[in-house]
Amino acid sequence: MNWDIVFYSVIGSACMLVKDMVGTVLVDAISNGKARVAGFCDFVLDWASIILAAYSGVNLIKHGFWGWMGIIPIAIVGGFTTYHTVQWSHKNIKPEDE
Repeated sequence: MNWDIVFYSVIGSACMLVKDMVGTVLVDAISNGKARVAGFCDFVLDWASIILAAYSGVNLIKHGFWGWMGIIPIAIVGGFTTYHTVQWSHKNIKPEDE
């Protein structure tokens, strides 16, 4: 087993978890007029995206076929995270009072 693939897959999965959580909250924050929350989420989303693509993704692809297999857990984490975060954010992010 190539531990580099496991390492980069774990890093990518953690970044995907953060990326999908803050990305989902960002959409709800924008639509509900929560400017501070939206700004913070955008900042975190940018950093998580950069780390996911530039660090984890690039290094996994360098490992060929098995590196591509290391991307599968990242996609699974993304799907579950988005599903659960959408449920949470629709219940907890309410429009700004005017």
